[in-house]
Amino acid sequence: MPIQSRREQYARDITYVENAELGFDYLRDNLAKSMKERNLIWRPLNYAIIDEVDSILIDEARTPLIISQPSEEPTEKYQYYGQLVTLLTPSTHRKRVKKGFLQELMQDIKKDAVEDEDDGDYHIDEKTKSVTLSSSGIKKIE
Repeated sequence: MPIQSRREQYARDITYVENAELGFDYLRDNLAKSMKERNLIWRPLNYAIIDEVDSILIDEARTPLIISQPSEEPTEKYQYYGQLVTLLTPSTHRKRVKKGFLQELMQDIKKDAVEDEDDGDYHIDEKTKSVTLSSSGIKKIE
C-alpha cells in the first residue's frame, strides 16, 4: 500500500490492520531520525481489538519482527574478501574433528600431515550451513 494511503488509513477512527503490518509500520516509522522524516503520522491509540490474541502472543511471539536499513560502512572490504575466497579450494571429504584439533592448529604442522588430512582449504557443513577453514586454508589466507 502506498505511504499516502497508509497515512489516510491510520488517521481514521477505526483501522483494521494485521499485527505484523502494524509492527513493521511502527519499526519503519521509528527508524526516522526526525519527526519530519516519518512516513506515517502516529496518533495515540485508545483501544485495540485483537482477533485471536492467543495466536499472536504465543505462536507468533517466537518470530521477532526485524527491520534493517543499508549500512553506511564502506563495502570495499567485501570485494577484497570476495577475491580472497576465489583462491581457496573446497575439501572433498568430511571434516574429522579430533580431540587435539585446536592444539594442532596452533603448532607447526608438518607439511606431509597437512596433505594427508586436508585436501582442501575449507570444509562445508551442510547440516549447520557453515564453512570452516582447514589448516592449509588458514595459512593461505594469512
